[in-house]
Amino acid sequence: MASNLNRIRRGIDETENFYTVEHWKTHTPGEMKDQYEKMLNEDFRIQKEMYIKLKDLQMLDLDERTIKKLLAEYGLNPKLARSLIKGEYTPINFSKPRFEKKIKIIENYLDKKSKETNSYIDLDKEYVFPKREFKDLKREYDNKEFFPETWDEESKQWVGGYYPERVEYLTDKKGNLVKDDDGNPIPDPNFSQKMLKKWVPRIKEGIKNIINPLGDVMGKAPDVPLPQTPTPDQRLVASAPQVDATGLTRTETALLSPSEQAIRQGQRRV
Repeated sequence: MASNLNRIRRGIDETENFYTVEHWKTHTPGEMKDQYEKMLNEDFRIQKEMYIKLKDLQMLDLDERTIKKLLAEYGLNPKLARSLIKGEYTPINFSKPRFEKKIKIIENYLDKKSKETNSYIDLDKEYVFPKREFKDLKREYDNKEFFPETWDEESKQWVGGYYPERVEYLTDKKGNLVKDDDGNPIPDPNFSQKMLKKWVPRIKEGIKNIINPLGDVMGKAPDVPLPQTPTPDQRLVASAPQVDATGLTRTETALLSPSEQAIRQGQRRV
């Protein structure tokens, strides 16, 4: 995964004709700036794909430290690895040495032409290598977030981001994420309904166990025959002490002190 990223990024730089001397007279700084922006956008898309894969790895209980170590083992630049894990873009750079080599080749060509025509021909190096425009453009992309989040005043929540651990996204028949034109995974519009179907039975089961662990979901207990009630012992019923209006039996009134009687009355009220 990391080695592929390095290879693809090198390929992006090689496919552009930045460093060729062919058509250097008509290859304007504006056209080269547009080419560099095209490179940045393509590289941004690739790194964004990488970030999505890293988020999937985190769902497999791989922490950031382990992921950084794995990326380093496969030769990924440490700064790039840190930015990827944070969800931020590291712009692809232009090659200053290759532009300088291009300028040198053109200067040698012009020097030869000057001798042939017996006239001096000066080269506008900024025309061949618009370094300032490149740097300004690179600065615009530096640390650009793959999935920006904005604060929504109405809901009082952060909106955006990429959270596969709590949001379900659409996938195709092969299980690949379905993305919009900006490369953002599209949330499943039926996600809330799917979650309801998944959790409602569990919630009902939990409520059933709270209401009646032995009953069904409506709390109806199974019909279990009650044991026969024994006939009361008449001797026990007859001998039960009778409490009068004071809350004491006759024996307690006769034998207990006033303080003890008050304690006993309090016990009966409880």
